[in-house]
Amino acid sequence: MSSETAVREYLAKIVRAYREDNATEHTYRPELKALLEALVPGVTATNEPKRRTDCGAPDYVISRMERSGPLAVGYVEAKDIGVPLGDVLKTDQLKRYLRSLENLVLTDYVEFRWFVNGEHRLTASLGTLERGRVYINNTQYFEGVPLEVWEFHVGGYQVCEKWLKDRKGRVLTYDDLEHYQNIVAALAETIRLMDEIDEVIEEHGGWPIAGSDRSAEAAAGA
Repeated sequence: MSSETAVREYLAKIVRAYREDNATEHTYRPELKALLEALVPGVTATNEPKRRTDCGAPDYVISRMERSGPLAVGYVEAKDIGVPLGDVLKTDQLKRYLRSLENLVLTDYVEFRWFVNGEHRLTASLGTLERGRVYINNTQYFEGVPLEVWEFHVGGYQVCEKWLKDRKGRVLTYDDLEHYQNIVAALAETIRLMDEIDEVIEEHGGWPIAGSDRSAEAAAGA
């Protein structure tokens, strides 16, 4: 699996869980483990490792197998989505980790801050998550996009995502923005109609609809 695919799948899973509105910090742990192991082949990300007596127990230990056994090569501390990481860095817990751990990543599952020997090396962000919002850059977004609309596929393509990807790097005009909103509205109506049709079919005994075979035979005989 490519890194791009791994990140895309990771984001899709945490967005789905996040928008359910009942997720906790621990909900996303399996997805982060899978992402870490996909991005760095050959390592194992262990959730809730044994306590380190000198500083505590970060949420993950990243290790690789050597002849002498597992070798810890890094640690990850994960906080809930939306928790300000700048505030977390001021806590006694993180101060202990930064003093004791040579290689540490602090994350809220979307933003990742990397520290080496207590010094900040890099910050990377996979985006911004807000319920019902689709961000097109750091400050602009479409409001009121239901999860089922965002995830709706036609012919193997995720419609709302593909429309934006096809225009990556472009400055969207007012007409573009209005068109996108119309797409969202049209998909929402399509989903509503599909649900209604499914209900009617279910009320009539499901597929095949009762009497459909006779109708087909009558049409063939004509």
